[in-house]
Formats: sequence, C-alpha cells, structure tokens
Amino acid sequence: MKNKGAVIALIIFLVVIIVVLIGIMVCAIVNKDKDYKVSLFAFGNKTKMLFQNEYNIGDIKNIVVNSTSSNVKFEEGSSDKAKVTIYGLEGENASATLNENKLEISKENNKIYILALFFWARDEIIVELPKDYTGEIRSNSI
Repeated sequence: MKNKGAVIALIIFLVVIIVVLIGIMVCAIVNKDKDYKVSLFAFGNKTKMLFQNEYNIGDIKNIVVNSTSSNVKFEEGSSDKAKVTIYGLEGENASATLNENKLEISKENNKIYILALFFWARDEIIVELPKDYTGEIRSNSI
C-alpha cells in the first residue's frame, strides 16, 4: 500500500477528465445547431474589434440588438451620426445592417475554451447615438 497516494491522485485525475469530457459532450448535444469552435487552451487577452461603422441618424427609426451574451452599451456620441462598435473574440460572428430605417446589430458568441488560464476578452457592443435620437431601441437575447 505504498502507492496509496498515487492511486488516489490517479483516480482524481481520471474523474476530472471524465467530468470535462461529459461537459463537452453535453454542450455539443444542447447546441448542435450552432457553429461552435472549441479550443483546448486560452491564455491572455484575446480581444479584437470585430466591427465598426457609422450611419446617418436620419436613416434610423428603430435599433435592434441581438446578442447571445455580450454587454450592450448605449452612449451619447459626439457627432450627429450613429456609430456601432463590436468587440469580441476573433472569428465570432458580428454584423450591423441598415434596412428600411431599421438598424439591426447582431453578435453571436461561438467560441468555447476548455482550459482558460488568465484569459480575458472584451465582449461588448457599443452604440453611440446623438443626444436628440428619439427612435425605438430594443435588445434581444438569442
């Protein structure tokens, strides 16, 4: 029984691996219709500016933000245009389209990291609007 500590450590290690694998399998089953990208390791700051554009405020009557889990901020801008800036992880889907006076902004988080050590990323949608904007604003979780 000299190796009792080694056997216990091995059992704990195997249990942790089994739990991680079951977690990955459950995520894959629950989100089978989504295009997730799985990475084993993540370290450091992974923030990227995914999208930035300005729009004439006179062309916008409605703003709709569709996001899976991003922070959404509406700020007073310094110009007479609407400005959309989206931050996230490289490779995530982010877009803003103006169609029939409706500005539709969307961002879908599609990255999963198994081991994220000292990892951070700015996951944010910032919409800057002029002070006199009076149109409708709606935010939806998808």
